[in-house]
Amino acid sequence: MRDGEIAELLSPQYHVEPIDPQGSLVFYDFGWEILERCRQAGFVDAFALGYWSLLARCLGRRLQLMFVAEAADPTTAVRHR
Repeated sequence: MRDGEIAELLSPQYHVEPIDPQGSLVFYDFGWEILERCRQAGFVDAFALGYWSLLARCLGRRLQLMFVAEAADPTTAVRHR
């Protein structure tokens, strides 16, 4: 394997990508445990927001999810999607 080359250990999975018809290669598929992992990492809260928007063109067949993790100090807040 050459440096920087992707080695597929399992069959590749792709998420829908509006710009590339092939989609985006998935490197890690997080489950709901990501919320608890964020809390264990020191975030005061972690939650998922469901959204769908015709105006923002976030359509899809299913509800879109955004994962949010809030830091205790708002000046160091980090948001994950």
